[in-house]
Amino acid sequence: MNVFILNCRNPEPVNSVNQMQEFDFGGLTSERNNINIGDTVFFWFGGDQNMASVTWSPGLKGFGKIIGSPVIEGVPEGGVVEHFKIKIKPLHILPNTVPKRASATHKNLSTVFWDHVPLLGGRNTTNQAIKRIQAEGVGAICKFYLENSSGTEGATKEFAELGLIEDNIKDSVLSVCRFCEGYATWRNEKDGRDRVYKTTDEKAQDCIKSLQIIKNLVFEKLHLSEQNLPHKISAGEGYFPFVPWCLFGRTTASAGFYVAVLFDHSGKGLLAGLAKSVTDPEYSPFETQNRRDRQPLEIDVDSPSNKPKQMFNNAFYNPKEFKTADFDSDKFIEHLRESLKKFKEFLAEQNPEEISGNLIGKLKLFRQLILQGPPGTGKTYQAKRLAAQMLNIDENSVREEEEQSTGKFYDAYFSRKNETATGHWAIVQFHPSYNYEDFSRGMQISVDPITKNPQYEIINKIFGELAQEACGNPDKKYILIIDEMNRANLSSVLGELIYGLEYRGSAVETPYELPDADIGRTMRIPKNLFIIGTMNTADRSIGHIDYAVRRRFAFVQCLPDEEAITSYDYENQDSRDKALGLFLKVKAAVSENLSKEFSEDDIQIGHTYFLAKTKLELKLKFICQVYPLLKEYLKDGILVGEPKIGGISILDTITDDQLENGFEELWSN
Repeated sequence: MNVFILNCRNPEPVNSVNQMQEFDFGGLTSERNNINIGDTVFFWFGGDQNMASVTWSPGLKGFGKIIGSPVIEGVPEGGVVEHFKIKIKPLHILPNTVPKRASATHKNLSTVFWDHVPLLGGRNTTNQAIKRIQAEGVGAICKFYLENSSGTEGATKEFAELGLIEDNIKDSVLSVCRFCEGYATWRNEKDGRDRVYKTTDEKAQDCIKSLQIIKNLVFEKLHLSEQNLPHKISAGEGYFPFVPWCLFGRTTASAGFYVAVLFDHSGKGLLAGLAKSVTDPEYSPFETQNRRDRQPLEIDVDSPSNKPKQMFNNAFYNPKEFKTADFDSDKFIEHLRESLKKFKEFLAEQNPEEISGNLIGKLKLFRQLILQGPPGTGKTYQAKRLAAQMLNIDENSVREEEEQSTGKFYDAYFSRKNETATGHWAIVQFHPSYNYEDFSRGMQISVDPITKNPQYEIINKIFGELAQEACGNPDKKYILIIDEMNRANLSSVLGELIYGLEYRGSAVETPYELPDADIGRTMRIPKNLFIIGTMNTADRSIGHIDYAVRRRFAFVQCLPDEEAITSYDYENQDSRDKALGLFLKVKAAVSENLSKEFSEDDIQIGHTYFLAKTKLELKLKFICQVYPLLKEYLKDGILVGEPKIGGISILDTITDDQLENGFEELWSN
């Protein structure tokens, strides 16, 4: 079976794909003899995204199956067949496209894309509508599809049925279920307190191997390895529950709460979700569901011992059954993802010391967070991504908001008053003349349209508006991003509100009284209003923040990131290597000539200055942004000596031509 990638440029088939309908699509003849019924086609949305009736951005959108042989569309003058039509049945469509740049984030796949996958790579460029993916690239594009987008539920199952990948999670789950089925009769014949099998049993060992595969794949797909998440697996030996299980978040099932996967006694499937120990009297932060109300249970994980019935079935906060008959790996992983997310939220509320490295956890704990770092480290973008995460919005939607003014994150902006949003966010940028009346509450002057006389009215400003609406909607989250926070006089801007930041929900008396008698002079900052600030550490004024203000905020470092450069979507690998090389040369120049009064982490040049689609863009960034910034560092005494980048002197005065020639030398070396 062949696998193709189809460049959809015409809005009509694009809309058909969105509706999951069959459609015909024309292509060039070079692939006609390679196309067969049953072949797989990935849909790539290209063309002009601004065309009427098209509401998508370029990228990978879905896949389908060819259900009709190529049909010649017509023979042009000269008798050479140039075009044909094929009929395709869409099998899986993503809610949003996955852009080409995401392929660069896969270090282990980027070379495969480059050599074997048209459109995602670059070496095998083509202007044809349909192009075959070489065999080496099939597994890579399937993995790329599954790992770079939301809404992939069902895709793994479809890929496995098409023979493109092996569904190892499903295979391992079915293996454990067969183990349970084999031991079901023996367990039912035994007294519940008897040990019915041992871990040394051969079949139990096979079961443990399958559980280990499940655990490893969950860790891989949910990126849990770097989080050092505690875990444990068991074939179910012991007094109870006599069923195989996996834990995530704890190393013991006898205490606390965790994400659990418990298998049905008779092998019908499994039950998964956030659960708590049934033997630990320790306080649990959530109530569990009573599955007695859902009888008869299709998946039964309760012990056949003399323990109270339904003990384990009712230990779950969000139980979800997965039956062997229709097991879907993607839905299983997605449920575990949501369960782990809820687990970390509860953990952050109970154990703040366990959330180190978890930015979401820190924000939820402190409620006001400042991202600080040198220029060009993506602090504002990171703040937006953090806001999107808080609002349960896909982080890719931030890019849509910035580049296209579309998407869920765009719709959730506070001033748009979208009542269907899970919460709202807003952004302001501080500057030296910004004051309390601009930020919190103050007087607004307008002109009476009839008398033309001035009118004076006390109104809430952005922070006051957010606080008031958040008070009225406690189930929603509200996030305010304050960009360049240290450029304003924070003590003056915040005023008495620094008290309200610490004592959330308490009434704070303000200098201004609103017409609303229920509010008057008071303002309350509720617990569902979060603040994310950004600060430039190269600005020495950051050291003069009032200690009373500083104590109300948590600070997180944002440092230059080499990986952001290596994973960026450059035009080719050579450009990526040259950009990384230039970044390292600039970093070395700063490190080697840094004044002892400064910390390198505070003033190093950030990675965003080196993210450029083309050589020309990178050259202009270097000449117009990086080099002038380094000159300013030297002028301010941050750099000392005679710093150089290759042959380019920061100390000497050089012409634009000399600077361009110096860049070309850096590029060629």
